[in-house]
Amino acid sequence: MPLVRKCGKLEREKMDKLKYLPYQKEAIRFVESHNGYAIIGDDCGIGKTMEAIGVSDLSYPGKYIIICTKSMKLKWMRELKKWTGKDSYIINGEKEKRLPKNYDYYIINYHILGRENAEIKKEESAKKKLATENNLTYKMKSVPVEGWWQKISELGIIGIIIDEAHRGLNNPKAIWTRSIVELYKTTKPKVFLSLSGTPIRKRPKNFYTMLHLTAPNLFPNEYKYYYRYCDPKHTRWGWTFDGSTNEEELHELVSKIMIRRMKEDVQSQLPNHLSIPIPLELSSLEAKEYINAQNDFIELLNKSVQNKIIIKNHISTLKQLAYISKRNSLFEWLDDYLLDHSKLVIFTWHKIVMNDLMSRYGKISVKIDGSVSNDKRQLAEDSFNTNKNINFFIGQIDAGGEGLTLTSSDSVCLVEYPDTPGQVKQAIDRIRRIGQKALHLYLYLPYAPGTVEEDIINELETSSSNVSMILDGKKNKTIFNHSFDDCIINRLKN
Repeated sequence: MPLVRKCGKLEREKMDKLKYLPYQKEAIRFVESHNGYAIIGDDCGIGKTMEAIGVSDLSYPGKYIIICTKSMKLKWMRELKKWTGKDSYIINGEKEKRLPKNYDYYIINYHILGRENAEIKKEESAKKKLATENNLTYKMKSVPVEGWWQKISELGIIGIIIDEAHRGLNNPKAIWTRSIVELYKTTKPKVFLSLSGTPIRKRPKNFYTMLHLTAPNLFPNEYKYYYRYCDPKHTRWGWTFDGSTNEEELHELVSKIMIRRMKEDVQSQLPNHLSIPIPLELSSLEAKEYINAQNDFIELLNKSVQNKIIIKNHISTLKQLAYISKRNSLFEWLDDYLLDHSKLVIFTWHKIVMNDLMSRYGKISVKIDGSVSNDKRQLAEDSFNTNKNINFFIGQIDAGGEGLTLTSSDSVCLVEYPDTPGQVKQAIDRIRRIGQKALHLYLYLPYAPGTVEEDIINELETSSSNVSMILDGKKNKTIFNHSFDDCIINRLKN
């Protein structure tokens, strides 16, 4: 591992200017003190992304690869631009090609990072099949992985950042885990960061790869680790390591390489509400359809059409097409959300969107729209709050934005956007009520970049000092009733 490179005076001044919170600065210094190799295990919503960006920008500048879920690639690009001013290159597609070398940050999702060598895999499968047909035993050899990780290793990267590392590094046999290991061995990075609010999802066995890559001196041998910390048991089929032993000892070792704070540890530094814009990848065919509809609308505006109903209908169409273009990525994000959380309040604008969500998540959801009677509204509310098998509350903002108490969740997600910021406030007020036990509330804003949804996100961010200020209503209360349509029309006219 490299010698520590501590932030100099200019970096410290930049850290203050970018408004890193004190506990986030502490995380950056922790990574420095561990020579760039660490696990950032902070609780969800605390800001692991910003902490990792701070390390890459302030402590160890250079080329980085960020490995994350597909639904978070654009969010990483957005945050990197915001905090460093630098552009990123997003790697897409399973077929690798030569990568440009003039970027500081490259972003790829787990599923396309690598693949097994097709020819060797075919040969091994044939040998296995032949042995089986002749009642013989054949142990298949490990098939080497190839693909994007090889192209990435040629870029001269100095750092690897693994987002949601409990998914990327929990199974040493998984293709993406093996690809990460090969990339690690090939590049010998100066910085290796694993980010996870839940570093151990099930059992200590799944923690080994992350620990070994972060601190090979502390965790040098896989099977010694298994026998010491994973409750080894001998069965008729061999040894199993599915339990947990010597937890206190393992905790002491892990604490040497991991910084972990829960929300209650830093609650005095956090705002009451956190707004999280999430740019999503768009489906190309649907995105083209959106562009065509937007061009038609621009042509209409250039003709100075004043009919408000016509204009409203065109904007409504653009909102629906924006949803359709991000739909697949939105489903991926919602699926990912359920891996780490149990409850989410989802608001839509159009009934057709609500029905689309219910067709996919109906078995784990309740819904409220204008057709639901008062008795059924109460039943849906109670079911969401008390039934552990109901994960999503799906409501239309107009119908579900008032009179409901949904305090079993600390998070609201707008999959579509309403007419005014005041309706955004109404949406989050469904979880900000008497009985809410969470210290902090979250507003997730997944949006389709380059569409009217991005105009609304920008308006939410600029109408006040930040969205949480809008939601708290501490100032600029006049913004609550102005229409998002105005900012959409102004942008398209210009």
